[in-house]
Amino acid sequence: MKYAFIKKNEEQFSIGRMCSVFSIARSGYYAWTQHQPSKQEQSNIVLDEKIKNIFTLHRSRYGCPRITQELCERGEKLGKNRVARRMK
Repeated sequence: MKYAFIKKNEEQFSIGRMCSVFSIARSGYYAWTQHQPSKQEQSNIVLDEKIKNIFTLHRSRYGCPRITQELCERGEKLGKNRVARRMK
């Protein structure tokens, strides 16, 4: 959250000053700007969209067991606990 604030306001204030105000290292901020999402994070983003689509398709009546079952029928390999975590 702090890093996002700094990114948003880097044109108005100096990055060094904002980092010192938030008590974070500038190197940590620059490392955050270079971060690439991992394969798991990318997979979770895609899974979240699939869960939302199934949930709205069935008029918000499906819970994680039914959504898991439908995803498995579509060829996804995952468990109900992962779907439950993504639905929170």
